[in-house]
Amino acid sequence: MERSTILKSHNPKHRIAWIILLFSTLLMTSHGAAQTTTIKPLSHRAFENLIRNPVTREDHLRIADYYHRDANKLRKESEMHALLAVDYAKGKIFTPKSGVPNGQYEHCKGYGESLAKAADEADALGLSHQKMAQEMQP
Repeated sequence: MERSTILKSHNPKHRIAWIILLFSTLLMTSHGAAQTTTIKPLSHRAFENLIRNPVTREDHLRIADYYHRDANKLRKESEMHALLAVDYAKGKIFTPKSGVPNGQYEHCKGYGESLAKAADEADALGLSHQKMAQEMQP
């Protein structure tokens, strides 16, 4: 089913859930942007090179920023899958010809939980690098 069909739900609870998801996404994005306005985001390749041998305080801050940005992305996707799992469980998402696809609820629920765990781990790594940066001489 297309995402646009999901967003056109006539159920007020469904619309509220999507509004909450979008609002929380905006908050996380603006919070992350406020924290990192002075740090240029790392590309994945630059991160791979830097994580092998961080030397300066700024290196650790850039690594922390990368992890926190990654956590925000993972959390957004996790929330989307959690909402989809709820909709599959309630039978709100289906195709007219085949009904609810087999395994979609389990996929969305499990994948959403895995993404949430990965987001928490990325945040923990970011905090660890922030602590390393704080312990270094400026």
